[in-house]
Amino acid sequence: MGIHSRVVYDFLNQLRAQPAVAGKQVYVHGDKEAAAYADRKANGLVIDDKTYAELVKISQRLHVDVPAF
Repeated sequence: MGIHSRVVYDFLNQLRAQPAVAGKQVYVHGDKEAAAYADRKANGLVIDDKTYAELVKISQRLHVDVPAF
């Protein structure tokens, strides 16, 4: 990691370490998105029934198997 990257990395970590409102957390740009990505990668993506049904129809039309959930 270059010196400039290290400075930015350290600065962002200092921001994150600042006191927050009780029960909350200090975020910097991209933190929430990174957390959502990690959660979805670990736990999958929630798809509502209507969207799932539409995907099934499309997959049938294209002759693509749909995994059962």
